Amino acid sequence: MPGETAAHAPPEGGASSGSNPQSDGAPHKVSSGDGKPFKNEGKRRNRSNRKASHADGRTAPAEDPGVGDTLAWLDLSSPMALIEEAELRATEATQEVLRNGWEDPTRTAPMDALLQAIFQTRAPNPQYDEVLQGVFARIDKLVQNNIKGVTVAPFGSFASGIHSCGSDVDMSLQVAPFSPFAFKFSQDQSTQSKSARKREEIQYKQSKVKLLRKLANLLRQNGQRDVHLIPHANVPLVKFVDAMTGVHCDMCVNNDGVFKSQALRHISTIDTRFIGLILLVKCWAKASNINDPTNGTLNSFAITLLILFHLQQCSPPIMPPLSEFLSSDPEAARDEVEAEDARVGAGRAPAPPERKKADGLQHLQQCMASAQAFHATGFSSLNGSSVGALLATFFARYAAVAELWPAGLAVRPYAGRFGQGRQWAEGKYTMLVEDPFCYYENCARSVHPNLMGTIQSAFKRAAALLQHPPRDLAHAHETVVALFGAFVPQPPALQGMLMQPRVVHMGPPGPPGLAPGPALPLVAPAGGIPLPPQQLQQHLMHQQHLQHLMHQQ
Repeated sequence: MPGETAAHAPPEGGASSGSNPQSDGAPHKVSSGDGKPFKNEGKRRNRSNRKASHADGRTAPAEDPGVGDTLAWLDLSSPMALIEEAELRATEATQEVLRNGWEDPTRTAPMDALLQAIFQTRAPNPQYDEVLQGVFARIDKLVQNNIKGVTVAPFGSFASGIHSCGSDVDMSLQVAPFSPFAFKFSQDQSTQSKSARKREEIQYKQSKVKLLRKLANLLRQNGQRDVHLIPHANVPLVKFVDAMTGVHCDMCVNNDGVFKSQALRHISTIDTRFIGLILLVKCWAKASNINDPTNGTLNSFAITLLILFHLQQCSPPIMPPLSEFLSSDPEAARDEVEAEDARVGAGRAPAPPERKKADGLQHLQQCMASAQAFHATGFSSLNGSSVGALLATFFARYAAVAELWPAGLAVRPYAGRFGQGRQWAEGKYTMLVEDPFCYYENCARSVHPNLMGTIQSAFKRAAALLQHPPRDLAHAHETVVALFGAFVPQPPALQGMLMQPRVVHMGPPGPPGLAPGPALPLVAPAGGIPLPPQQLQQHLMHQQHLQHLMHQQ
């Protein structure tokens, strides 16, 4: 998957020059899984010479403009003007953060230690995973024994392996063609009128609600708690609480998230920092009240894609573009992305041929093989950034482009680069995060215009907090509390379950073919409250002493 890094300046989120072979800022090329270089060496503009391309000769303001000024001087007749502006802002913001000390492991150590401790409290453990597996197995058996031709498949964070301890379970009712609840679509939808297609969509939704109503009654009879059918949602679903464990469950019908979840599970194996960032950013988003699609903010899938895109944009990239996993011809997909970016003019654009083919392919074996190839070649090992550095540059990147969302800026993880959302009508959505599995789906469609300012402010506040690495554990603790709240969320169920001490590697991978290097086994209290600075200092010294003894042996 092509990364959106051009003539590479100092590595974004990279380690110090001693540990990162590319940290001198020299241009370099990154190879895809098939050995061919990504076409990611686009031109960067120099801020000192930046000028708006208007016929009347107007130039850009000397300082970064606000959204109103941006739209006034930026030529939006070409998608490339918006894309280049976003790339420039993001690059300058992330490089400034790195110059402030996030490339120096000795300066980032206090924050990295606390982030590791918080991650330990949120990372799933074997006991909780067994509980979730048990919930799924019992519900699947209940459905198969009582509803003909219907099985249950997990999806969402649990199925993709990027869930936290205390996560709920998302399940999809998969309807076989012979089931009495199967919906028969028209043979040739391409010849249908718009009204006929709309009528069929309504009928399909009604058939889902009919099945979910039967499910809700079945769950009540089985003794499940708080069973609620929500028939009028965009995606009808049943919500309930498992009576045996207290785990919250959501169930819908024929959800396409089943394939997406499995694909993300394979993709996440390329680098463990991806999962670490997901758990930390979700924790921050919940504390900032911007992770609730029902109330007009971001859903968890959109947040995951923002993180994935950030890792694609790092220099060197940590994650490749998803076209490398989802397309049957990655080289053709790269050429198609280049051609798509080169197009000028406004108006809606249909899905390019290779992208349309990739959306319908859903070949899990190919996705798994590609992920294994990228992992085996050490694709992400060129970037030695700590999770703390990646978190700081994540917030810096999106704070820098926050004011460009209203202009139609889109995040495109399939291509691994910014774009202009021309597959949607202008002004239809407030924020654009393209679904890499479906060209016409906007994963940020839940964002309400009245809450866009709240999301922008949350990113800017986090970016300001992490502009410089905290100088010691006391200041790192203050920063953590400001970002994640005084408490790391406690699991909602299984209150008596002990969170076992465990080592979860959150650093960059080692050389290809070798296991990741040792991770510091930091464990925060089972209740989820970060240790006070003095206690944490003692805890760190003890753990470092143990690690030193292990190395001597």
